[in-house]
Amino acid sequence: MASLRVEVIDDDALRAERLTRALKRELDNVDGISVDYADLTSTAPSGSKGSVLSEVLDVVATWGWPLGAPLLAEAVKAWLHKEGRARVRLTVGTNSVEIDGDPTPAQERLMLAVLNGPDEQ
Repeated sequence: MASLRVEVIDDDALRAERLTRALKRELDNVDGISVDYADLTSTAPSGSKGSVLSEVLDVVATWGWPLGAPLLAEAVKAWLHKEGRARVRLTVGTNSVEIDGDPTPAQERLMLAVLNGPDEQ
């Protein structure tokens, strides 16, 4: 099974930490998903100036992938809708997607495609 990382991305370290804790609480309430903190990193995406702070969560679906994908997608979608200005990066294997704000149907499909199609099993 591929590992899944969920990163809350923000320019403000305190906000990133607060949002990560809120997302972890949200995901902890989903049956079939186990969430742990991974680490705090400071990375600069290619082409950007400065650093973007991210808090990382490791997520494991009790039933494995792709069965856990819809559970996680719905929980992330609900949390993003509630938070409004939050941005997350979901990474499975070498595939990732960034979603922010209230996800559009196209963003939801892209999120599910990444969650359903890990290239490491």
